[in-house]
Amino acid sequence: MDPQIKSILKTILSGFLILLTIASLFALMGVGVQKDKTISLSTLARDINDQKVKKMVVEGPIVTVEYNDGATKTTRKESESALTQ
Repeated sequence: MDPQIKSILKTILSGFLILLTIASLFALMGVGVQKDKTISLSTLARDINDQKVKKMVVEGPIVTVEYNDGATKTTRKESESALTQ
């Protein structure tokens, strides 16, 4: 095989391996990132009735819920209404 063709193939293969390594690293870094856990208000109401909720924090329309098992989820309420409605 011609040395010039070998050099080109080696460069292409090296570039491909570098890109594959970078993509793999980014994929691995995303494994530990917590996914957005959004629930509906009806699910929140059911979980409260089932006594699964440890704590709730309301900041404007965003409701952050901490569950007894340590999970944290969020939901949105209508900004004009109270959460008790």
